[in-house]
Amino acid sequence: MPSVLSSIASLSPTSCLKSNGDLGTRVGLGVGIPLWLLALEILSFLAWRELSKRKSAAYSSAVSQNRGSSSAPGHSGTPAGHVEILGTSR
Repeated sequence: MPSVLSSIASLSPTSCLKSNGDLGTRVGLGVGIPLWLLALEILSFLAWRELSKRKSAAYSSAVSQNRGSSSAPGHSGTPAGHVEILGTSR
């Protein structure tokens, strides 16, 4: 029993505060790092989604612009297999 009492007596108030401060740092890092990672993942997802929307919109507008025009002379833009007679497709 004397060894337990001597070890308790050897603890100073500053060493107790230091261990509590270390615990606070550990808890802060344990909570803060996952929150930052979660925020980074959310921002990355939102940026990826916005970029994919812009690419899709650009692709859609390029396709719609190319539907009416063709580089082939005399081609009216009707689908293959359809014949245009007097402005109507059959």
